[in-house]
Amino acid sequence: MTSLQTQTSQPPTLQPLQDAWQRWWTTLSCQTNELWQTVTSRDTSKIYKEAVWKTWQIFTQFARLLLLVLLSIVGGFLFVWLLGFHTGRGFRIWLEADNPTPTTILKKFVAVLLLPFQLVTIWVDRTLKQAFGWDLKLTQLLPEPDPELLPQKKNP
Repeated sequence: MTSLQTQTSQPPTLQPLQDAWQRWWTTLSCQTNELWQTVTSRDTSKIYKEAVWKTWQIFTQFARLLLLVLLSIVGGFLFVWLLGFHTGRGFRIWLEADNPTPTTILKKFVAVLLLPFQLVTIWVDRTLKQAFGWDLKLTQLLPEPDPELLPQKKNP
């Protein structure tokens, strides 16, 4: 127990200020030399050139992608807006010109909804008849398409 008391009772020895200054200067000098050797080595300049080039490539590719996404969003928005505008304009002109009844409007609406299915059915029926000679007569299952909605035939 006396050895513990003697160890703790002695104050720590302080090294002279000159030794501390010398150790600090030596550590700083070594660290500076090590940093200078790393910075001036051939590998460092090569690595940094490649890193800057690769960073520039990533930045330009990301900018292109962002630009394409933004242009796609703007294009889609304009397409939907113009489609709605022209459809509404055509509908308004039709309403003002013909003064249709609600039943006529409903019939036109159903005809517009059925038109893609009717066109696909006509195409499938013709293709199967030409390719395999099958005459399934699928067009008889659907009502006749509205002649005003069908594409106009070109006269040769």
